Amino acid sequence: MITSSRRGFTLLELLIVIIIIVVIAGVAVVMSGTLMGGQAVRSGATIVMTTVARAKQLSANQKVIHFIVFINAPDGGRMEIHRDANGNGLYEGDVVPGNNDPDPVVENEPVNLPKFCEFEKAPQWMGFHPSGYVVFATTTATGQAFSEVQAGTFDGAMAASTPAPIGDMILHEKGEAYRMCMDVDRASGKIRRHQFLAQ
Repeated sequence: MITSSRRGFTLLELLIVIIIIVVIAGVAVVMSGTLMGGQAVRSGATIVMTTVARAKQLSANQKVIHFIVFINAPDGGRMEIHRDANGNGLYEGDVVPGNNDPDPVVENEPVNLPKFCEFEKAPQWMGFHPSGYVVFATTTATGQAFSEVQAGTFDGAMAASTPAPIGDMILHEKGEAYRMCMDVDRASGKIRRHQFLAQ
């Protein structure tokens, strides 16, 4: 007769394993919420950087200033790329589509940010010169004065123990505390640095 020396798990051992699994699952849920939070502004920043690179490329290839116009709509922000038709270096169009824009839209479809992601701060437009240099409008899309943030100020604010939302452009998600702060380098026409804030 063969006897087995194996015994089953005790109730206490099973309870300990179940408690460990519950704790690990709870930590995973909290961590995934933290990691997934702010996905709209993270994606929005990528879209803005891609659009900036596209306008810069069009300007260099065609040897004509191109503008990115920043618009906040009820469902989120969007951007349009326009061509400087008269060569004066200033965007003369209206941010309301269809108002006989003297600087025509280059591509038919606007570039949309993720739903409910909008510009908390952005100039009304940015103009990209063929040499790569970029100029900002002096106002925002809402008509407020636009002020450029210097690179050192941006770096200092982001290095602070509690960073404050600051930058040449700031994206935020409606109803959430997530922000993406971006610093634009005027000389190169690129987004030099960006930082995600969850406050």
